[in-house]
Formats: sequence, C-alpha cells, structure tokens
Amino acid sequence: MRQKYQVGTDQVTLSEGRLEVVTARPMEEWEPELHRRSYVRFNGASYVIERVEHEAGGRVRYHLSAGDPEGSLAIPGQLIDYDEDYVHNRDRGLRAGQVGTVVGYGLWFMMPLLGFLPSAIKARLHERYGFHPLTVTELSLYVEAAYLILLPLLSLFQLLVRLLPGGLLTALWAVALPLLIDLAVRRGRAQVPSLRQYGLFEWLFHRFGDGE
Repeated sequence: MRQKYQVGTDQVTLSEGRLEVVTARPMEEWEPELHRRSYVRFNGASYVIERVEHEAGGRVRYHLSAGDPEGSLAIPGQLIDYDEDYVHNRDRGLRAGQVGTVVGYGLWFMMPLLGFLPSAIKARLHERYGFHPLTVTELSLYVEAAYLILLPLLSLFQLLVRLLPGGLLTALWAVALPLLIDLAVRRGRAQVPSLRQYGLFEWLFHRFGDGE
C-alpha cells in the first residue's frame, strides 16, 4: 500500500518498507557513504539511505529502505529526525544563506567604502563575509588620497569652466585638511597587522595600542 505525504515543501512516498523523498533542496547529510550508514527516522520508523537521484530542474529523489541502526554492522553515521520542523529549518537556513550571498556580493562592490566604517562593524563584516579590515581600510585610504589629489585639479577646471557653485567648491576644500590628517593617522595604523583598524575619524574618539 502506497502512502503519500507532504512534509513541508517535500513530497514523500511510503510503500512496503521503502521510503522515497522528493525535494528541490539537496541535503548533503543525506548523501550515502561507502563505509558509513546514515539513518532517517520518519513517523517512528528508521530508514537507511540507499541512493540519490538528481533529476532535471534541480529536483533530488532520495531512496531509502527500512533499517535498524542498532542491528547494522556498518559504521554508524547520523540519525536524522525527518519531519516538518526539519524541513522548515532546512529551508530557512538555505534562504538565509542565499540572502547572505547576495549581501556579500553587494558589499564586494562597495569595498573601497567599507574601510570608512567603524572598527567594530568592520570586524563583524570580516567574521560574516570575509572582508579583512586591513584590506578594506587600505582601499578607503586610496579613496581619500584620490580625493585630495583630484580636488586641486577640479579647482583648476572650475577656474576655466565654472561648472560648480562657488559655495560647493569651498565646502570641498573645507574638509580637505581634516581628511589629510585622517589619512595620515589611519595610514599609520594600517602599518600594524591587526584586525582593529580605524574607521573615518574614529581615532578622534579612542586610540588603539600597537598590541590591539
């Protein structure tokens, strides 16, 4: 007798001691190993994972047969409790991973600006997405240097063409000296191989020692 179940987003068929799970979410822990057997517990019964079929469209079909981990001579593997909660947690984790990947790619294009962020935020970005604080800080120093180099050229161009309002150019020059000081201080800190690297003007509020 064939019994069909809908377990979350998965389709499950139970027939004469055999279990078939069809899902759009591949599960690495369900991959059978040569010398180790993993078991799946479903509706109070245990099943051993025999083989996996990867189908067109990204669907995966898992074939399992009834088996008791206690009576097996194979090296014991995982015992997976397969139910609605398992599928829900699996799908939620996959969605979180996909969002994290998208965010990581977006931040990659902003790497020269990430170095201006406070040191604590850069440390979290390093932990979660792998952006090294020293690398992004050095990129932000190049941005500051480019600003200071291009500003005199922009001023010269303004004398010839006058595209910018005079007040805007004055404001751009007003921040030039503070940025020059920030560049010097943060460049000095970048000589220390440390994860704790200053953000923009962060050194005004606290200073790091060489051992930090």
